[in-house]
Amino acid sequence: MIIAAGVGLALSFGVYQFKTHKRQGGSVASRSSPESIKSGRASCRIEDLRLRLPVGGTAGKEWEIANYFDTNPAVSKIRDYMGSNGQDAVTYDGHAGIDFELSSFRPMDRGFPVLASADGVVEETYDHAPDRNRTCVKEKGNHVKLRHSNGFATIYEHLRRGSVLVHIGDRVAAGTPLGLVGSSGCSSFPHLHLEVQDCQERSLDVMGERLFESPPAYARSMPATVMETTIFQPSITDMASVMEPGDTDLDQVIQGREASIGVTVANMKARDMIKIEFLTPNNTLAPFVFEQSLQSFHARTHWWYNFTFDQSGRWLARISINGRIQSERPILATGHMAER
Repeated sequence: MIIAAGVGLALSFGVYQFKTHKRQGGSVASRSSPESIKSGRASCRIEDLRLRLPVGGTAGKEWEIANYFDTNPAVSKIRDYMGSNGQDAVTYDGHAGIDFELSSFRPMDRGFPVLASADGVVEETYDHAPDRNRTCVKEKGNHVKLRHSNGFATIYEHLRRGSVLVHIGDRVAAGTPLGLVGSSGCSSFPHLHLEVQDCQERSLDVMGERLFESPPAYARSMPATVMETTIFQPSITDMASVMEPGDTDLDQVIQGREASIGVTVANMKARDMIKIEFLTPNNTLAPFVFEQSLQSFHARTHWWYNFTFDQSGRWLARISINGRIQSERPILATGHMAER
């Protein structure tokens, strides 16, 4: 038997606001406008810049797109590059880049590399800001700015403190590690904000201008996928533990004591259905099945479910979305926790 004890949900809200990387004074390492632009050697043509993705891994698994460029210049009105407006837009007012968001703080803590999107020269770095922000702070975030041969720039924002690997004046090739994803500056969750600026430092819509050589699919068109699962004991009581699980991820729990499963899902849309169910050691379906759907699109959702096993042996936690099994987690229920 399985005893249900609770379930929770968290939705992804973007609060990242980084509109320009112009710096004056302070402790930011930077250079003035590059000589290539002053002398006219840079073409300043958008067709002369093509970008790789600034992160590795797979969309919907290691990362998802939380926010696109806001293409509506009007205040308090938003539109993404696909024309979705208002609450349907995958962006927020004034957002000037594209956000690649991780599943939780766990991959950030383990180190998730940020890669140069094109060949360039390091023009600016900052590497001293705290990097575990859960709300927006006014302090500038850790970042790297590259200048490319056509005169355009790319900025890699919200990096992990102490992770920047490059220095002013370094020449880097596309794919070169620049640092690690973090949550510094005006950030509420681990993500990379990539921003592209032209020769006049105007921010560009990287998706709308088709600058990526292999662009990721539009978030709202992607199927919902499980990004991460975690088993906890003692049980948890809120989404914070799912967002910041640390190294906790058990494959064994103590029979008769409450435990939890945490699940992070990417790109859930209206009427998408998540199901959490368990198979007993006898390979029968436990009598309680959790199912819930959403009423609107959310790039990232966190779920947790508390349970107690009253039978020893090997159980199986199964997470499905829209009837398709996404993740299965064997869990051994014993009378005591084995030494690790």
